[in-house]
Amino acid sequence: MKKVLVVGMLIIFFVTACVTEKIVEPTVNNDYSGQYQSIPYSSNEPEPIVILLLSHEGNKVYGTGSWNAITFNFEGTVINRHTILTFTLKDTNVGNINGDIDAWFGEDNSLAGGYKLWNSHQLFNGPIRFKLVQKMEKKHDQGSGN
Repeated sequence: MKKVLVVGMLIIFFVTACVTEKIVEPTVNNDYSGQYQSIPYSSNEPEPIVILLLSHEGNKVYGTGSWNAITFNFEGTVINRHTILTFTLKDTNVGNINGDIDAWFGEDNSLAGGYKLWNSHQLFNGPIRFKLVQKMEKKHDQGSGN
């Protein structure tokens, strides 16, 4: 009788150990590297012309950009398709301006959200969206195997 009880308990243990409630799929890490060009929401109001040359590694994003022909460097992070880019526009007609873009990457690698520009005297903000103009391919290190 003890053998039957032990065998029964072993069978129950193996069956419950092999059953899983949910299979967890690995998350796919998107690579958002590329050139992004702002596209206007409406033609009635003037919107900034912004170009971003964005590099994405892990959860970091960085690169160079142009805001109405003023070049700048930016950096930020990506968490669950959300990014905040920070930068400074130097020597504008209202002095140096701090800026950030708070946005989400879309399924098609578009980018949309809002921007904020400020210094000690002024604050500008508004919506902004980008389309991916050109995808940047990652360069793989081939080594120096001559």
